[in-house]
Amino acid sequence: MDPLVSTRLSLRWPPEPPTEEEEVLVVQGRSGFFLDLRVKQRRLELADGSHKQANAAKGNCEVTWATAGWKEVLAPRPGEDHPRARFTPVIDSRRPASSSRSRTSPPPDDSPPDEGSFKTLPNGDVLERGEMVNPETGKIAAYEEVWRRLPLSQDDGPPRIVILECVGDEADGKAFVGRVGDYKLGMVDGAGGFGVVRRERGDGVWRAVCATGAGRLLPTLDGVQEYVEGHTVQLAGRAWRVLESS
Repeated sequence: MDPLVSTRLSLRWPPEPPTEEEEVLVVQGRSGFFLDLRVKQRRLELADGSHKQANAAKGNCEVTWATAGWKEVLAPRPGEDHPRARFTPVIDSRRPASSSRSRTSPPPDDSPPDEGSFKTLPNGDVLERGEMVNPETGKIAAYEEVWRRLPLSQDDGPPRIVILECVGDEADGKAFVGRVGDYKLGMVDGAGGFGVVRRERGDGVWRAVCATGAGRLLPTLDGVQEYVEGHTVQLAGRAWRVLESS
């Protein structure tokens, strides 16, 4: 499938109107492996009492939800022609393995699969519809999300894509880092708790947009090192398996 970088424009729990209280970034490789980071928007209070949205800053972001896993394309439902997909996380900040007895897998989850249908809107944005747990109520509810795809890279030619999985000692916990073009996300769930990092490149310079906990210690993938799928590499004092590289 096509690689992508997407940001969310709005979330709606019908019949309520759409809102957006989070900054959401999703990166996905050609393999379908994705990393999805959602942090609470920061708002600055101006002198006149109004509020202005401020981007999350390094070390100053509050994670509302972070997942990484596999996207599977499904057949449309009978009578529909919109593509569908199922998202199966292998790391989930709402079900951290570090809070259970075993860090090899998240605690059991009785909620239904995360599935949605996708409709391209006239302006090119994408409307996703499905059902998931509403964190405000704790119950399964219908949702609508509007997404916008971002340019993958400022460079000419195909974007650089690298996705790594930590395969070190179990004490290191689970960790994934992924780069798609000019965007990188990383997540770790280990003895030190759940940590994340988000990095972006602008004007040829990489900067940390958001970093928390052990996420600050994850590999940056800023260099030009070449990776071979299936091989294991040593980075930041850990062993990493190359899930995808192109």
